[in-house]
Amino acid sequence: MSIAEKHHRYTVQRPDASAVGGYVDVDAAPVWGGLRFASGSEALRFGAVAASAALVIVLWFRADLRADWRLVDADTGQIYQVAAYGDPTDARVDLHVFCAEVQ
Repeated sequence: MSIAEKHHRYTVQRPDASAVGGYVDVDAAPVWGGLRFASGSEALRFGAVAASAALVIVLWFRADLRADWRLVDADTGQIYQVAAYGDPTDARVDLHVFCAEVQ
């Protein structure tokens, strides 16, 4: 994904039982990424259940993301629960995060 397509800002959050709402921010500032729909074969490659991981958020590569974390759109507040993630090229440039939109 090109830099021009990463035009959404996301807050990365991890679970924390002591926090109000159950999650805390991981980073001090939002990270940039792009949102698109996932293909079925793409979701299966990283072990996501295709029905639950209908969206892909492509972030700049990071090694600390976990499957129980979530991403929050910094502009709209929309929450995306991480289902699976991976680096399809092993180049450590992009991280494809398969997500389900939380209503």
